[in-house]
Amino acid sequence: MTASDGGSTITFTADAQGGMGTHTYKFLVYNKTTDTWARIRDYSENNTLVWTKGTSGDRDFYVDVKDSTGKVVRSKAVNIKIDKPTAVLTPSASTITAGNKLTLTASTNKSGCTYKFLIYNPATNQWFKLQDFGSKNTYTWTAGSAGTRQFYVDVKDSEGNVTRSKVVNVTIKGTLSVKTTVSAKMSKPGDKIIFTAEASGGKAGYTYKMVVYNKTTKMWGLVQNFSSNNKITWTAGSTGDREFYIDVKDAGGKVVRSSVMNVKTSK
Repeated sequence: MTASDGGSTITFTADAQGGMGTHTYKFLVYNKTTDTWARIRDYSENNTLVWTKGTSGDRDFYVDVKDSTGKVVRSKAVNIKIDKPTAVLTPSASTITAGNKLTLTASTNKSGCTYKFLIYNPATNQWFKLQDFGSKNTYTWTAGSAGTRQFYVDVKDSEGNVTRSKVVNVTIKGTLSVKTTVSAKMSKPGDKIIFTAEASGGKAGYTYKMVVYNKTTKMWGLVQNFSSNNKITWTAGSTGDREFYIDVKDAGGKVVRSSVMNVKTSK
């Protein structure tokens, strides 16, 4: 049995001589590292086997040849040693906000390796190649839409052996935003109106502030300063046409303002 190295695969070819009738071939492997045997392919008339390189290890490959009378002979061992590089991928963060940058750093135990960075989006079931094999072991990615992304790095050594890293999961949060509702848009003096705010994105740990602009008197007023309370009750006073806004602030100090909520008070 002979073997030819194709980089990521090895092709074994058996050449049977003698015996009776048609020959069939069974390919086996003994992993000397793990002390285990495995049958790669059972008897067939195909005398070639293309084996995809697996994990690192020291392996002996054999072929059993059987003729039409059932006589079996085993080939000499063909020894294959695979010393794959390690592949470790480290992200600069496990959670980021859309629009921010994520740095991926690959490391290995061998010198002279090249690196390919990949991303998988579970929501769309799509793969993308961020960087093809190159000497640069870092890649900076700008986060897009919210969701989860999975990152990998393939590390290839000078002999063509490739190892893929374990998955790195990164959560992308949307930019800071706030949704608001108001219990009524028309009121009478003394009525209680409830404003509710719901923040999302940004850095968790939100506080809320509500201000009011009286279009009738052209004056601004503070209803609630920044607080964790996201349900704000306002008691209608004098008649007038008012605009309410809720500012939300995240734990990082970023502030966004809600859309206007208009409430008219009349007798």
